Amino acid sequence: MKNATLCFMVLLGYIFMLSPSIAHGGAITTKVKTTVAFQAAGKILIDDEISNLGDDTAHNVTVTTFLGSDARHSDVLGDNRPGGTIRYTCAFDGTILKPGQYILITRINFNERYGTSHMTYHFRTFDVRAEEAKGKPALTVRVNTPVINLKSPLGPRVKINLSLKNGHGTAIEPVVFFALPDGLKMEAGEIDFRLNAGEEKTLEIPVAATGVLTGDVSYQMIVRYEEKNNQFASQIEGKIRVEERPVLFKTFLVAGLVVLICVLVVFFNWRKNN
Repeated sequence: MKNATLCFMVLLGYIFMLSPSIAHGGAITTKVKTTVAFQAAGKILIDDEISNLGDDTAHNVTVTTFLGSDARHSDVLGDNRPGGTIRYTCAFDGTILKPGQYILITRINFNERYGTSHMTYHFRTFDVRAEEAKGKPALTVRVNTPVINLKSPLGPRVKINLSLKNGHGTAIEPVVFFALPDGLKMEAGEIDFRLNAGEEKTLEIPVAATGVLTGDVSYQMIVRYEEKNNQFASQIEGKIRVEERPVLFKTFLVAGLVVLICVLVVFFNWRKNN
């Protein structure tokens, strides 16, 4: 049965994932069409066709492809002009992957004409030896929608509260990959930890604003883990609300003036009495 399945996959050659994946970076819009090919020797061939749908050139394009805990990094692929296309191909060893669902992460890095750097993410989900996979995902994930105040005197920072509960009967070790858009930054892009059977944990993930943000900002999380002989992965979208409220600054300013006046009154009273 396994040999028949393998021959069938080889004869088919490719699994085409045709739904467009589009992300924006300034006046540059990238569209990525990813092809995943399962080869007879167990190799998984990834072919990315990166199109520039914007009206400006994407300079010094590089690609990083993540599959589970493995990654492939390209050299500088050159410039992608408006209406142009750049291709990147890499391969992974499929024989070491456990059966189940995987989410391929493609990260595109490029610069605008004046040097401003951008980073966009694109995702593709596919199965590996699905006929051998057993069990169902039992990890519950909840994420809050925090508010970031760009005019906070403490700096434009926020904490994402991420709650995960293990519904399996055995311990698991989830890995959370954060794909943040331009303008947001966190210290660690990937976090791993352990959850015992039935255990629930809440993590506080600090995020800072490093660029221009407007309205609600969406980001993506990829959560993956292994349970017995299975691989599970899911893609979750979170949001951060962006506000500009200088109220806190005014409050600190008024409080500072009140403290200063009190200090001056005490000082002059002391001078008068001495």
